[in-house]
Amino acid sequence: MAGEVTVVKDKRWDNQVHTAWTRWRERLLVGAAGAVLGQAMIYHHAAPFVVLFSLLVWQRRSRWYAPFMAGGLVGTALGPGWMPAAVLAGWTLIVPVPWHRAGWLWTKWPLLAFGAAAVFGVGQLWTVYALAIVAAIAVGAVLLYGVLARELDQLIAGEVNRRTLLLLLASLGCFVAGLAGLRVFGTSPGLFVGGLVMLAASAVDGASGGAVAGATLGVTLALRGSSSYDTVGILVAGGFAAGWLQARHWRLASLGLVGGVVVYAVFIQLPRPLQPFWLSLAAAAVAFQALPDAVVDMGRKWVESLTPLHAEDLVKDRLEKIGDVMK
Repeated sequence: MAGEVTVVKDKRWDNQVHTAWTRWRERLLVGAAGAVLGQAMIYHHAAPFVVLFSLLVWQRRSRWYAPFMAGGLVGTALGPGWMPAAVLAGWTLIVPVPWHRAGWLWTKWPLLAFGAAAVFGVGQLWTVYALAIVAAIAVGAVLLYGVLARELDQLIAGEVNRRTLLLLLASLGCFVAGLAGLRVFGTSPGLFVGGLVMLAASAVDGASGGAVAGATLGVTLALRGSSSYDTVGILVAGGFAAGWLQARHWRLASLGLVGGVVVYAVFIQLPRPLQPFWLSLAAAAVAFQALPDAVVDMGRKWVESLTPLHAEDLVKDRLEKIGDVMK
């Protein structure tokens, strides 16, 4: 009898330890995500991504809010600087207010616009041009939050469409912008993750998917200020070549990515900076080969379920995809 009681106590203890570790692991991952988003910049100023995603985190998983904001504050302080980090600290106290006051929920929209503008604009020289950019950042943050919140509701309800892919790509772009400023063993984590996204897009959606993913990655890096706008062309070429070769077999997408980049660099223009660019994309090409066939097949089936059934609508739909991404 005593042995049975001991076994029950041991099981309870193991369950408690497992539950505690799961919670701490979640907090660490959420904090790391906040730190990455805090590193993101637009035109060398703090991007409003932590401000934007903090509303989604508070609304959906309030227990993640504290670690997310703690990571965001650390990332912002180490990246854009202490001034936007100080503004973000004040924003941390403001976020819960609309949900704790009856009839105040509508105030989250103007508060989001103000918070995004304050984090991006603090410390800038106030000119007409700077004011226009700050206003555009505020409006963009509000619009992106609106579509992400709506799409998240539809995703939870099991209703997905082609906009799901676009918004997923936009969300990944926010993280890539944060990773772009880091260097690990001479490589850029932002380019590495972006290269994996390009290869995945080319494997499941062909040349058009790879080209669109390359354009999105290039524009993201250019807006951050970590690379020139010339990078857009070389990434589009690499994504297109990856999608073109994957038509024979998806594992050839890695060869297409590297080959497209090499051809563009030799005949048109070398990328800058050179070493992190080559090492990061080469590492992504090697890592992509580790994926099993079942994962790629599952991704293709999911994408096919979001596309029109009639072949004559495919061209129109893909053009709309490209137009939405560029917007």
